[in-house]
Amino acid sequence: KFVYSSSVDGVSPLNADIAWAPDGRRKPLLAVMHGFGGHRGDVSRDIRELAEAGMVCVAPDMRGRGDSSGPWDAGGLDVHDIVDALRFAINRHPDEIDRTNINIVGYSGGGVNCYLAATRFPDLFHVAAPFFGLSDYGLWYETTWRVDCNQIMEAVLGGAPSEKPAVYAARNACLAAGNA
Repeated sequence: KFVYSSSVDGVSPLNADIAWAPDGRRKPLLAVMHGFGGHRGDVSRDIRELAEAGMVCVAPDMRGRGDSSGPWDAGGLDVHDIVDALRFAINRHPDEIDRTNINIVGYSGGGVNCYLAATRFPDLFHVAAPFFGLSDYGLWYETTWRVDCNQIMEAVLGGAPSEKPAVYAARNACLAAGNA
């Protein structure tokens, strides 16, 4: 485990787990992102298995999730926190990490963060692999498939897409992909 701070607004503490098999050789770095309502503990088995396969894996708790402080913002500043966690790991373990081979995988809400990280930082990630991730919170909201998640998005993002169009647009990876 390591503790770090946001380079954007100083929120601290932010927490992440890290796993790798130390051997003095540089390995690919992989951010492994937990789901929408989860925390880093949900992916602890994944990071151990991926580390055994030869990667350095970092699993951050998003803001307001698990042991990380700050308000949960569902695809906003917490996407920058992912990059901060990766930079922290690179700086702490430079002889174990290939800084030219940085990747991200995410499940559900972590898949959203995977899309958003890849589109906000297109030159950083070698591979982005979202599993069950959605690319547009606003479209997901409008489908009404998960009323419980809609209620969470309203609370976290300050309202519905019709009330906060810019907030939802900032979390639309389809729009961001066009810019990237």
